[in-house]
Amino acid sequence: MAKLQILGAFVLLCAAYTLANNLYCLTRNIRTARKSGIRYVVVPVNSYNKWFSLLGARLLSLADPLFSPPSPTSWRWLVRGGWPWRIRYAPFAKLGTDTFMTVAPGGSILYTADEDVIRQILGRMKDFPKPIFLYRNVDIFGKNVVTTDGASWRRHRRLVAPALGEKNNRMVWDETVRQMQSLTRKWMKTQKEAITTLRGDAMLLSLNVIGRAGFGQDMGIPDDGKEKKIPEGHSMGFAAALGSLLNNILMVVALPKSILRRGPKPLRVVYESYMEFRQYMCEMLADKQAEIQSSPEASSKSNMDLLGQIIKGQDLHLLEEADDKDPDTTGGLTDSEVLGNLFVLLFAGHETTAGTLHSVLLLLAIHPWYQRRLQAALDSILGSTGSDDPASETSKFHYDTALPKLMCDPFITAVINETLRVMGPIPTIPKYVPADSEPQRLMVDGTEVSVPPGTMIKLCASCVHRNPKYWPHQVLPPPSPTHPLSLHTGNKKEKIDGRGPDPQRHWTSWGPSNPHNDLEGFRPDRWLKTMHSARDGAPAFTSVISPPFGAFIPFSEGPRACLGKRFAQVELVAALAVLFSSYSVELGVEELVPGVEGVDAMGREERRRVWERAAEEANGRWRKHSSMVITLQMRGNCVPVRLVPRGREVFGDGIFSGHSW
Repeated sequence: MAKLQILGAFVLLCAAYTLANNLYCLTRNIRTARKSGIRYVVVPVNSYNKWFSLLGARLLSLADPLFSPPSPTSWRWLVRGGWPWRIRYAPFAKLGTDTFMTVAPGGSILYTADEDVIRQILGRMKDFPKPIFLYRNVDIFGKNVVTTDGASWRRHRRLVAPALGEKNNRMVWDETVRQMQSLTRKWMKTQKEAITTLRGDAMLLSLNVIGRAGFGQDMGIPDDGKEKKIPEGHSMGFAAALGSLLNNILMVVALPKSILRRGPKPLRVVYESYMEFRQYMCEMLADKQAEIQSSPEASSKSNMDLLGQIIKGQDLHLLEEADDKDPDTTGGLTDSEVLGNLFVLLFAGHETTAGTLHSVLLLLAIHPWYQRRLQAALDSILGSTGSDDPASETSKFHYDTALPKLMCDPFITAVINETLRVMGPIPTIPKYVPADSEPQRLMVDGTEVSVPPGTMIKLCASCVHRNPKYWPHQVLPPPSPTHPLSLHTGNKKEKIDGRGPDPQRHWTSWGPSNPHNDLEGFRPDRWLKTMHSARDGAPAFTSVISPPFGAFIPFSEGPRACLGKRFAQVELVAALAVLFSSYSVELGVEELVPGVEGVDAMGREERRRVWERAAEEANGRWRKHSSMVITLQMRGNCVPVRLVPRGREVFGDGIFSGHSW
């Protein structure tokens, strides 16, 4: 009994100490926040707290049905790390400021959806560095451009950036064309059935492209029917090892290798893929080094993969190394750093590009009027579809002639940009003020404020992408012939009639963010600006708007902007060009109507009602199953779609006569 009393007293003492310490820290942090001049909200726990991230946030989500829905500025939302993509701009709108802090016993976090504040932070890399301590586990193969900072990061960037040049982009283009042509053949084999593997197929395409462009490895195409032989000395093929590693990257990053090696069979398989891929990379590194050293002139003229390009830079700059120089700032990359950079480029590029491709295909299926406009843009560049000659179809996708025109087309650019605005794969960009630094000054709404040392910062991409101050938007409620909308462009308003797309009917996101405008919806038109000649007022040409620096940051901006931006753009443009120049993607309605033949027998209005039910179901799944695991994507469920040759659409132009084409 005495021991139990002592144990109980000890537990109470620990609880009292923890409570007192938390109250003290919270009081101190509130005092600091008050002096900063920044609007703040007090919350009970910091969302970066690892135990809360692992358990607390999940328990809070499970408890939500027991209580009334929280306000956007409630601590029940703001302690969750995912609120910037869950409720988007709503907290900023309710607080009446685009920059605020949450203050907890464990520290403060500054959130901003203000393009001017974002511009200041991104432009002052020394004052607001990247918190590389959050990325330490990503360097599983070696230090790289993501996990370094300061002079070491500048060295990595100087040596890695040239590898992502036009030579590699040509390889990306050619491989994406090949892979997408193969994928469309696979889909067309079962064109009477709904495609339920869209996300997985997008992942496979991206994996195959980066396998070729990154390592020079032929990963196999979806319909070739060939099985790759496992090389001697390996227990897994290269594609299998890479695919397993990427699919289970969280376990590889988070768990000690000893646990993976000795754990249950699923963990041992993950460990095997990690070790197999490491062995493959080391072998390819040695082979490529020998190839470049034996024939440097030939390699300089060829289209080399990322591995070869990085090794060329490594070999070139190794001559700079000297014993009296700091290896963090001079010299070439070590073998470990070559592998580390190659893996992080693969890791980052595969998931983000595949997720964006999946999103744009779904968005165009849900908004077929924009799909038709995209096809018209492709026809004007590539020529009309209809050729049955594979050689002819392949020849029109020539890198030198097709890509420049496709990249410059306003509507193609608008479709990709609007997808990244609505469903950007990286919802927040982290920065921080080091604890041992001075307070950092910022201008917020014309007032100078002070960001305290130790403050974590989140540049909320998914929120600034929906800030009505920076984006043309339509005001809800939906249009009707007697109730025109107002189209907002900056501070100007102009009337538009009630015809055209209904911005509220088919949203692609959820409340409570932006309930009074269409910024949650997919509308590529908001990116377009038609220029008029001064002489007769006739349309001269259409251009793409340029949002203020800091208002559109899917690839970040400034010195640490994404190195793979062009790589991703080339892959996306190539995939869209191949697919939509010959085919249309429609929502599958098999769950609503037994068989496509049933839709064919319907009249126009009945067919439109079926399509609207399918669109509403697709949006419901989008809202429910989007989640953040490394990147933001729709997971755990699928929106069924069908691929059909152009001109044979089940839901043709006739049922969308109210929309603007």
